[in-house]
Amino acid sequence: MGRECYEQLSEADLLEVYEEHQREITERARAQFQELLLEHAELFYEFANVGPGSVITQEDIAKITEALQADSRYKTLDRLDQDRMLMLLRHLGFVHGPIREHCPANPNCMDNLIEKVIAQKAHRPSSWTRNNQWLLESENNQLNLVVLGTGGLADEVASAVRANCNDDTFELDKIQYSLDFRIIDGDVGLPQNSFRTTDFTPHGCFCVYSDHQSLEYVRDSLEKTLLSNLEQDDRLPFHGLPIVILFAADASINEKDLVFLREEGQNRAKSLQCPFVDVTTAGGGGGPGQRLDASRLLQAMASLVESIQRRAGLLQIYHSLPEQAACPDLKVLMCMLCGDPYAAEHVLAPLLAHQCCLATGPHSLTLETYLGAEGSKRSVQVRVTSYHEATAYRDHLIHGFILVYSAKRRASLATLSAFSKNISSVPIQIVAVTESGSASAFFSSDLSQQLIRDGNALADVLQAHFMTTSSAAPQKTAIYTPFFKEVWERKPQIEKAFYMEDSDYSPEGTAIYTPFFKEVWERKPQ
Repeated sequence: MGRECYEQLSEADLLEVYEEHQREITERARAQFQELLLEHAELFYEFANVGPGSVITQEDIAKITEALQADSRYKTLDRLDQDRMLMLLRHLGFVHGPIREHCPANPNCMDNLIEKVIAQKAHRPSSWTRNNQWLLESENNQLNLVVLGTGGLADEVASAVRANCNDDTFELDKIQYSLDFRIIDGDVGLPQNSFRTTDFTPHGCFCVYSDHQSLEYVRDSLEKTLLSNLEQDDRLPFHGLPIVILFAADASINEKDLVFLREEGQNRAKSLQCPFVDVTTAGGGGGPGQRLDASRLLQAMASLVESIQRRAGLLQIYHSLPEQAACPDLKVLMCMLCGDPYAAEHVLAPLLAHQCCLATGPHSLTLETYLGAEGSKRSVQVRVTSYHEATAYRDHLIHGFILVYSAKRRASLATLSAFSKNISSVPIQIVAVTESGSASAFFSSDLSQQLIRDGNALADVLQAHFMTTSSAAPQKTAIYTPFFKEVWERKPQIEKAFYMEDSDYSPEGTAIYTPFFKEVWERKPQ
């Protein structure tokens, strides 16, 4: 276009274009300087964690300036040194007393984004809440069970359960339940195979298989209902109905296939966070009426009833109790940095897709998962915040931390590293978020390669779990389970340390970790 593009402009237009260009350059320089400040998170911690009555002196400011001034992003604002100093002082004020309105990323503060994701995406399935249709009626304890299986398996299981109960009555914990069954042996997408009818409202479901074909039928049925439910904004198979997967091996199955089929069922149950029970007789399978072990079948019944009861209890917490009154077995804090180049929904997706997950507050999700050697279900509350908002939970009992960072941003790992220095004796899960798979991310970018390596090294120092997750690929619901299991195993020691500090150091109670972006709590020498 050459000179013609501007020669015809008036002086006023030329001045306007010039000033707009200068504003763009200045704003870009300010944003880069802000990133520089975030990358020096540990430096600011030193001055943010000052004791009561302490002040930041001119010597402190000079020390900060000395650490920053060699960087080109600092030098770029040499002609705007007053603006630069104002930004530095504002940043100091923010890390010392963070509030959402002063967040550098505002209005896209991570806390705002988290609230939106939980409000829009967290499970509030209509099937859990519409007339409480899946819940047991306390007046008569009628237990309506769907049995899903092909080739006569469903009928066989229902008959075997009846044969081991008195007058269609099952007893658990001194409570008697009247049983009724609905057999499904066909396409679950057809009306005649609907789980619910005008006179039958199910409370739970057995999915039974004996060979490759019947396993494929169960898998196909689960996937069909999941796809159907997605259209109704209900992301759970069978509309969230409690499920137990049963394996009743056919006598013709060889040992290799037996192992494969058992593992496939266990994997499916793990992904659905539901019980798996091998009800095959000790002899290794049999024909109809002979392959079901009575004691294991009763164990499966107990597991299903317990799942139904736990679901009812979780729903009661959601509907009836204030957030402070809920008492989960574990409390975990998940932190993300404002401005990171990934969607909060991606990090939360494994939790949101969990079969037993409910929003129990604007920043908290409560889920139920199998933890401990005894295989019991436990409730885990995950509070999700920005790193700067974590100070709000400084006096709370926290059993574990999930610390997230972007493998594309130095400031993200720097903030995580600085934050982790104020955590002691509590399990940590570090999550590096990449754009693609971990291997390709590692080799495609020098920066990502360095940040993944540094994050892994930090995890080794902290004796923390480390994993990468790709924003381009969904993660399985069980991705956080190994971490939750360690938290559960260490729960007694964590709580003992917390309550000892509570009684020794402060009448108001202290935290397992010292305040983030606030004064360090004075600790008695060990």
